[in-house]
Amino acid sequence: MKLGFKLKAPKFKDDIGFVAVLTPPEGNVVLLFVETKNHTTADFLRDGRLYQTFTLNCPDLEYTHQSLKNNGVEVTEIVKRGENAKYFVFTDPSGNHIEAAWSVWD
Repeated sequence: MKLGFKLKAPKFKDDIGFVAVLTPPEGNVVLLFVETKNHTTADFLRDGRLYQTFTLNCPDLEYTHQSLKNNGVEVTEIVKRGENAKYFVFTDPSGNHIEAAWSVWD
């Protein structure tokens, strides 16, 4: 995987379907991916605008942006929120939008 996530356990079937459990390199978050027959994404609409459902904390946001871009990942430009925060959004192979962000509060 391009983000360094590791498969924590083999894909298994439960009452909601086939599930894959992944963790990022730091290992302090767990993501569950549920297999569906329909095309779905983790995005949602608010006031007609598409938003991502989760954000990854990136201490070196510029490096992450350039690395994803160099690996062919679709990324937006970095948006700065004053001196305290900045972010960009990228698209995974399934069409999900994910925010990568840095702030002074992280």
